Parts: sequence; structure tokens; C-alpha cells
Amino acid sequence: MVLKIEVEGTHKEMGVQQGTQLKEQYDKFLNAMLNSDLIKGAKPKFLPMGLIIRLLSWFSKKQLKPVLTKYSPKQNEYVLGLAEGFKIKNNLSYALNLLEIVTGHPTLTMTWPEGILACTQIFAVADATIDGVDVFSRNYDFPNELEEYQMVRVAKPNSGYKNIGMTQMFISGVHQGMNEKGLAIGINYGRSWKEDVNGLPDYRLSGLPSTMLVQETLESCATVEEAIEYIINYPMRGNGAHYGILDKQGNACVIETTASRYAIRYPEDGILVHTNLYRTEELMDANVPESVTWKTKHMTRPYYLSPKRRYERAYELITQMKGDLNREELYKILSDHNNREPDDDTVCTHGDVGSTLATISCIPKKGEFWCTDTHPCKSEQELFKI
Repeated sequence: MVLKIEVEGTHKEMGVQQGTQLKEQYDKFLNAMLNSDLIKGAKPKFLPMGLIIRLLSWFSKKQLKPVLTKYSPKQNEYVLGLAEGFKIKNNLSYALNLLEIVTGHPTLTMTWPEGILACTQIFAVADATIDGVDVFSRNYDFPNELEEYQMVRVAKPNSGYKNIGMTQMFISGVHQGMNEKGLAIGINYGRSWKEDVNGLPDYRLSGLPSTMLVQETLESCATVEEAIEYIINYPMRGNGAHYGILDKQGNACVIETTASRYAIRYPEDGILVHTNLYRTEELMDANVPESVTWKTKHMTRPYYLSPKRRYERAYELITQMKGDLNREELYKILSDHNNREPDDDTVCTHGDVGSTLATISCIPKKGEFWCTDTHPCKSEQELFKI
């Protein structure tokens, strides 16, 4: 059963409520992560873990706090509220929220496993559906160790639209959500390769994590048009991300972004599929080259393979089902193993390091938010409403 919490009030109060409700799970999470192969394999062997945490916490505050206080003060208050609720130092709360950006550094010297920042988005709108009801569904692929620490959060801010979203327990943002106006947003990680393009950054450590930008947009926007303007004009995006968006009127798109550039894809014949590769001509050069591999304890393989193969299979299936699509059919696509043993390249991902941790479906016209908290191939989605 998917864990659900509710928070309300100011952003500081909501952060405190989240931390207080999840204090026991946070303590378990921190202990598990510090002793995980993921962290042990990434940290320099000559540095003690306590020192690494202090250094990362100090660095994260330096990178994230100025951005939040200037451009997203409500998210800054939420981060401080989390620290109070979890009973941890403010700097560590900044670090937990900045990890999304740190792990995406294009020239990071630490070895981070391939495929842990993935996800697959599929849309069915207009005539592609069996009943005229638009659906946005997505697989959330992330490190296996984090499966236990997921939740659905209903947030009722004093300032901003009421919203529901799925996220990890220790951060302020969400990776997919929907607000009371029927605007749904979800992200796929966009690993841009270049740090600088014509004097502008494709990636920067000092910037807003994409999960926070999803949360900000849900609280501020009611339509796809408003969301596009909000996201592309946000002055300090940190990492690349592909923002899938659907509103109550059936408008849909994916905004491909780097830290400073963007391009937009729209459905064709009522369907749209996106994984982690930049597919627009404007941003094709942001993709990690096919010759680049990720070397880990578990595997050595090109980065591009999984998003390429997941896209091709999902597109093949959604095209075959066009005209008969609904939430259930999209769920079948996201559960697909392509008639073989599942692995890093199947739509429903089963990797040694990262896997599909959740599958979320948003139906704005009905105000329905469906999700699992494990592989879709071995579960059924639960229904939540704002």
C-alpha cells in the first residue's frame, strides 16, 4: 500500500509536518544509505563518512540557499521546515535536496551507477483514447535502495494551489504531481553533456532542482500554457529535465530543458512518448555521446542504450494501441518486458542498481492520481484524489 501524508499551512509549517510525520522513516533511510553499496562505491576511500557529510552539507547550502532565497523563497522555507521536523541541521536538509543536481554532473569524478536517473513518460489524448479521456502515465526509475522511502503527499499551501504528488520522503519537491486546477506535471531526468554552450550553462551546480520546479509550477499554474511560460522563464534551472505536462483541457507537451535552453514536443495523432534523450533538433547536441560509457561495479555500458530502447518499445506499443488507449492500457505498456527477462533496457526496468520504483497516472478531467510504489509488473495502481 502506498504511503500517503497530508500537510497544510505555510511552507515552513508543511515542511515541519512532513519531517515530523516521517522522522522514523528518515532515520532508517539515513542509516541504510550510509551503509549501502551505492554510497560506499561513490565516496573516496580515504575520507571518513562523517567528514564527507559535513563537506557535502556545507557545499550544498552554498550552492542552493542563494538560489532559493532569491527566486524560490517558499521552497527555502520548506527545506528549513524539513530540517526542523527531521531534527537535522539546515545544511544537511539543503544537501538532501541538492543531491538531484550533484549526481547529474556531466564530469563528476565520483562513479555513479548508469541508469539510476531514468523514467519513461507516455501520453494519450484526444482521438487516441477509447473514451476521450486524456491520460499522462509515467514510470519513475531510480536507485533500488530508495523504493522503501516513497510517498504520496497532499499539500494545502496557504499561498498556492492545492496539489498531490509523489516524491521521496526527505525532499520538498515532487517528481510527478497534479493540482486542483487539473494541471499534471512529471519529469524525466535530462543528462546534458555540455557545461557551457555559447557562454550559457547547460548544467550548473548552483540552480533549482527540477523536482522543486515541478512543485513551484504546480502551486502557481493552472494550464499547460502557463506552465510552459513558468518553466522556460525560470532564471536558475540547475539540471536538465524533460517536463511532461497535461492539463484539464487536454493540452499536452514535453518541455526538453537544459539549465539555460529549451525546446518543446507536442503529441502527434494523440500520442507522445519521452524517455531521457533530447529528441528535438534544437537540443540534440545536449545528449551524452553514444561512445560514452558508465563504469561501475555492476556494469560498463553506453548511457544512451536504456533511454533509446525504452523509447522505441513504448512508442511501438502505444502506436499499436492507438484509438483504444486508457489508463489501463498505458499501465500495460509501462509494465512491458518485451517478451524477455526484464533488465535495464525494458520499459518496466529491473536493474542491479536502478529499477522502476513507481508508476503514476494522472487523469486531470477526473481529478484522479493513480500510483504504485513498486514495479508495475507486480502491482496494481491505487487511486488518490486531491
